[in-house]
Amino acid sequence: MLKKYWKFWLAIFFAVLSAVWTVLLLKVDVAMIGPAGEETFTGGTAVGLSTFNASVRDVIGVNYGWFMFTEAMGVLAILLIGAFAFSGLFQLITRKSFLEVDKKVLAMGVLYILLMGIYLLFQEKIINYRPVIMPEMTEPEPSYPSSHTMVCTVVFVSAIAMIPEYFKKRGAQIFVRIFLIAQASVTVIGRALSGVHWITDIIGGVLISAALLLAYYGAVEVAKRYDDRKAAEREARLQQWREEGIIS
Repeated sequence: MLKKYWKFWLAIFFAVLSAVWTVLLLKVDVAMIGPAGEETFTGGTAVGLSTFNASVRDVIGVNYGWFMFTEAMGVLAILLIGAFAFSGLFQLITRKSFLEVDKKVLAMGVLYILLMGIYLLFQEKIINYRPVIMPEMTEPEPSYPSSHTMVCTVVFVSAIAMIPEYFKKRGAQIFVRIFLIAQASVTVIGRALSGVHWITDIIGGVLISAALLLAYYGAVEVAKRYDDRKAAEREARLQQWREEGIIS
């Protein structure tokens, strides 16, 4: 059982680790090291693991070039979500049954819903504010976990599962797989180097992404085993009917 569902167990591990990480940010080494707003937070904002966060911030600084690059990656991820949503809707319309939609696409839909739910949760329950006040803003914005880290990692890495559906040649599959992994990796690194997040925001986003992706790929494996079993049963029935002369 453990070996068969190891991705789900590992997803639970990362989910617990994410929760522990979040509690540490609320309780450990909390200090007022965040920027002050003009109307609220005039004394600055409180940040957990402040010594660690401040030391990384002082080394990295702020790089708006990386910020703009990762913003573009975020737009690309949203477009990819739209493309898969359209694919699922097209399958639903043409196949006229929710059960006939590709299970990987259905699992991806659930994944995106969970991702949105987590984003909204942390917009309501604010853990940290940005280490900088962004241009044209007067107040610090919520920053934990890094939404770009979560969205780009989850979307680009989950898209790997769909590669065989769209690319039949092995060379193309390898190229697209490397491209998607590189996109996710560069976005995470770029977001950290941009300096618009505390490093703990990035780590939190990676931990949550790992939990979601492991659960997604676990679900994809379960769905594949189910389809393989049903196909084997169907083939066995057909073979039996051939032997009995029911069909030729």
